[in-house]
Amino acid sequence: MTPESYKAIAEGVSSGAVPLKQLQAAARDSGSTWSLDQLHLLLACLGDWTVTHESSEWMVERAGRSLEEELEEAVVAAVQSQGGKPMPAGVVMSLLPGKFTTSEAQIRKLAKDSSRLQVIGPGLIAMKGQQ
Repeated sequence: MTPESYKAIAEGVSSGAVPLKQLQAAARDSGSTWSLDQLHLLLACLGDWTVTHESSEWMVERAGRSLEEELEEAVVAAVQSQGGKPMPAGVVMSLLPGKFTTSEAQIRKLAKDSSRLQVIGPGLIAMKGQQ
C-alpha cells in the first residue's frame, strides 16, 4: 500500500463508521491492488482504526489521532525536551518513544509540513520561532 492509497483511505473516513468496501474502492481508485481482506487486516492491526461487523457488513471508524499526528506530537515533545533549540533529525529520532519506526527524512518532512516545527539549514529541527 502506497502512502497515497493510505491517505485516500484516511480521507474517506471523516466522521462515523463507513463500509470497508467503500474504503477499498477509494484505495483501488488511488492505484492500490489490495484486496478487501488485506485492507481489513491492515486496518484491524493499526491502533487508530476500529473495524466492526454490523448487519452483514464490515464497518470502519477512526479511533483517534492518526499515526502521523502522534508522531508529530512525539517530535514536538522531543524537541521541547531539549529546550526547543535546533537539533539534527537523527538526535530527534533517538529521543522518540520506541513505538515509532521512522527515518530522518520522514522527521524532516514532518517538521517542514508542521505548523509548530521548522527545518533550519542542513536539516536541523526546531520549534517555529526559535533559531
